[in-house]
Amino acid sequence: MNRQTLALAVTLGLTSWVSGCGDGQSEAEAAEAISTPDDPVEEASGNSTFVEREFWLALAEEPGWHMNVAREDFLDGRTRKASEELEKVAAILNFEIRHSHSPKERGLLLASVQELREVARELRHDQDPLRGAPSVAELDHVTALAFRTLAAHQVTLGRDALGAGDARMAGLYIQETVRAVQSGFERAAVHTGNAMTARLEVAQETGKQLVQEGEGSRQEGLETLDQLDAAVEGLSNVLTSRRR
Repeated sequence: MNRQTLALAVTLGLTSWVSGCGDGQSEAEAAEAISTPDDPVEEASGNSTFVEREFWLALAEEPGWHMNVAREDFLDGRTRKASEELEKVAAILNFEIRHSHSPKERGLLLASVQELREVARELRHDQDPLRGAPSVAELDHVTALAFRTLAAHQVTLGRDALGAGDARMAGLYIQETVRAVQSGFERAAVHTGNAMTARLEVAQETGKQLVQEGEGSRQEGLETLDQLDAAVEGLSNVLTSRRR
């Protein structure tokens, strides 16, 4: 199954999730419809883990795209549309919780899913009765946290790929991690600084080399992922100091 077909399949699933919530179906039931282990796409292959990771890779740019669209919709006053975009991101992250390797990683994914859904609910109903309507600053903070979560998760998947001997996949995850970290800093309105910028540029180049050559030093890949782990931690520190 090619990446375009996988992307279409998951996108259709996300559409069903949003529609289900709009029709009064509980979020838990709708999310389960997407992430259930009995998913027919997984049954079509003998290697469900491979298929699931291909799903993620096929949609690697989708969460960021949806968050950018949500911001544009919010600024243009289309709050319900913005809400739908955030719910799609929450559904994608919820789908990935099964791939978490540690309580910390699972906690980041769960937190982002909950935060995105909370803001989505507020946008869907125009405002929170106690706090009023969400501000663009709140939206930016929550999506910056989601970019941080994406980056942390992609570092983990990159290490998995290297461990499995798939340098090309690892290179793709490295490149997506760089983009997520950059987007997180951008959404937080914080300049990455010269040292961080240089670190991310080197990582991007390493990722590109792994993708193009399909081989390379496993140690170099692991060192690059360690550097990206530090970059994710740096983004986390920035966001912690700018809590909602």
